[in-house]
Amino acid sequence: MTIKDAITTVEKVRSSTLVTYISPGNALIGPEDAPVLANLIEQVLPPTGKIPKLDLFLHSPGGFLDSAYKIVTICREYSIEFNVIVSFYAKSAATVICLGADEIVMTSISELGPIDPIIQHPYRPEVRVPARSIKDFFKFLNATETSDKIVVEKSFKDQMASL
Repeated sequence: MTIKDAITTVEKVRSSTLVTYISPGNALIGPEDAPVLANLIEQVLPPTGKIPKLDLFLHSPGGFLDSAYKIVTICREYSIEFNVIVSFYAKSAATVICLGADEIVMTSISELGPIDPIIQHPYRPEVRVPARSIKDFFKFLNATETSDKIVVEKSFKDQMASL
């Protein structure tokens, strides 16, 4: 069975419009993915303006949280019902996409993963860190036994402590 045959079969069984997102290798969900997905969906958009049942076939190791959120927003904007099909795995930010769906369809070998998406610096796009590391940094700054060992401006430390 070809991938095209499998997609056609899933569409018939689920009575849906199926869009696929398969990360090649370990490629991450990124800022360029949401506009591409919107383009794909617009090509199959019915005259009514909403797809009655949109299934997203998803296979990804994760990626950027804001991109995952944007993908969910786009899928919900263009559909009445939005579902995700996970054949093998959807980790981290891909799990966030799953959690934004009305239904998650999984096989006996499918996996969702821990949510630790990557956050991109708003002014320096080359700086990318796991979201958890930001929380850990704030915790580190607020720990009295360690914060005295590093030099941190009091105003910055106070500002971060108030978050």
